[in-house]
Amino acid sequence: MAMRKALATMINNCPASATGAECEFCLEFSEACSSRFGLTYGDVTESRIIAEQDGIVVLPTLGQLFVGSLLIMPRDHFETVAEIPERLLDGCFRLVAEFSERLRAFGTSVVFEHGARSETERSCGIYHAHLHLVPVPAEISVEDALPNAGTEASTLEDAYDVLRDEDAYLLFRDTRKRTKYVIGAEAHSEIFRSQYFRKMLAAHFRLPSPWDWRAYQGIESRVLNTLGALQSHVAVR
Repeated sequence: MAMRKALATMINNCPASATGAECEFCLEFSEACSSRFGLTYGDVTESRIIAEQDGIVVLPTLGQLFVGSLLIMPRDHFETVAEIPERLLDGCFRLVAEFSERLRAFGTSVVFEHGARSETERSCGIYHAHLHLVPVPAEISVEDALPNAGTEASTLEDAYDVLRDEDAYLLFRDTRKRTKYVIGAEAHSEIFRSQYFRKMLAAHFRLPSPWDWRAYQGIESRVLNTLGALQSHVAVR
């Protein structure tokens, strides 16, 4: 137990890796007990995977701003959601729709990604494609999320058609399913620093908890509550 805690502290304080071979999510999928999640939660549950369909995985976010916060991502290593093959991208959209409905007990969900390839050194520092699906307690608009910036798209799918060749971008779908994205030089602006959307949500909803996911140390009750509510095939001990 003492060794596990020491290793968990060390991994929590290390910068996230960029390549597939060293990626935190790839490590968790291939060798869960050695991953950030496994070292922290291994005495409670052996997996945080809630669902997997056709190579797309759903799991709770570490550093939950709200109970029910999820990540939807490919098991295989791609750096941004925009660059994953169309078949997998369609799977992401299906799971976004399915879990938006399943999360209604927690609130209306927003969708966002701060997409970036590793050479840009932007985003949250983990370069494994992942969409955030977050149930929030009240309405929030694309104008709240991206004031004075970005372009509105008709749908989430249409936005990703535009984003496919971008090396860095931001995307946000609000509680009314309006979608807005930021690309080009604007996406590289210092305004949109690491974890921009998490910081924005924490400020918008005046949350007392930290916006930086690395500030969350140890086991989070919100992660366990999310697993308890949504996980079906992996028992929480």
